[in-house]
Amino acid sequence: MDYFLQNFPQQLINGLETGSLYALVALGYTLVYGILQMLNFAHGDVYMVGAFLATGVAVLFVHGGVAAIPAAVVVVLMVLAAMGGSGLLGIAIERIAYRPLRDSNRLAPLITAIGVSLLLEIWSRCGSAPARCWCQQMPSSRRRWLISAASPRQ
Repeated sequence: MDYFLQNFPQQLINGLETGSLYALVALGYTLVYGILQMLNFAHGDVYMVGAFLATGVAVLFVHGGVAAIPAAVVVVLMVLAAMGGSGLLGIAIERIAYRPLRDSNRLAPLITAIGVSLLLEIWSRCGSAPARCWCQQMPSSRRRWLISAASPRQ
C-alpha cells in the first residue's frame, strides 16, 4: 500500500500529461479538418521538419557547447527557422498535393495526405541517417542505389 501511495501522484501527473498531448493532437486534427474539410495526416511530419531545421540552426551556431553568438539570438533564430520552414513546407504541400484534389471525392485527399506523410518521414530518415544505407543489388541490375541521394552507384 505504501508503494501505491508513493507512486500514485507521479502516475497521475504522467497520465494527465499524456492525455493533454492526445487532446492537443486531437485539437490539431479538428482545427485542420474544420478549416480544410479534409484530414491532414502530414501535419505532425511538418512539425518534425521544423524541429530538424531548428536543430540545424543550433548545430550551425553552437560548437562544442559554446555559442558563436548570444544564446538568446540562437534560440530566436531556431524558432524563426522552424516556423518559417514549416510554414513554407505547409504552403508547398497544400499547393502541390492538396489543391489539385480540392473538388475530388473524399478518399483521394485522404490517400494523398497519407502519402505526403510517408514521403516526409522517409525523407527525414534518409537525410538524418548517421550512415548512408545502400540497397541490396537487384538480380536484374548491376547498379546499387544510394537511398539518401537516390543516385545510382556502380
